[in-house]
Amino acid sequence: GNYRSFDVLPLWFFVLRLVESPRFHPVQCQQDAWKFLNYLKIVLDSKQFDAPSKLAAKAVEIFFFRIIRNKSGAYNPKGDAAFGEMIKNFFQMKNQKDFKNYGQFFVNAEAITNAMYDLNSLQRDILSLLFPTAQPLLQKVITYNSMDDRDFF
Repeated sequence: GNYRSFDVLPLWFFVLRLVESPRFHPVQCQQDAWKFLNYLKIVLDSKQFDAPSKLAAKAVEIFFFRIIRNKSGAYNPKGDAAFGEMIKNFFQMKNQKDFKNYGQFFVNAEAITNAMYDLNSLQRDILSLLFPTAQPLLQKVITYNSMDDRDFF
């Protein structure tokens, strides 16, 4: 149907908020998590999505796995290696023709594994650097630090 490429962003950000929530358990919610991750893979592999959507999907995927790794808290060399490879592949995207115009997004995203780079930072970077025309439209829907997650869940 008729939609704008950024229409899915509020849903993606909402899913990340849910995953960050103490109620989300990686093992108990594994089936739902895989559905979300498979959808992001479809976005990445599809020719019907534009470059900003693909970069946003990849950043959301990385952030999702960062949350899961932090929740597990266990040392996992295999998982750490896979996460490192995922990040390496993400930053190699900046050399691809379709993504060359998004250099500042890659610069900001270098902090994606840092605990100080929170979901609000990710949302801000995706909206301001990948979808600047969407920012005024979505600002009312996506509010930074407007509510405490404990009040929400």
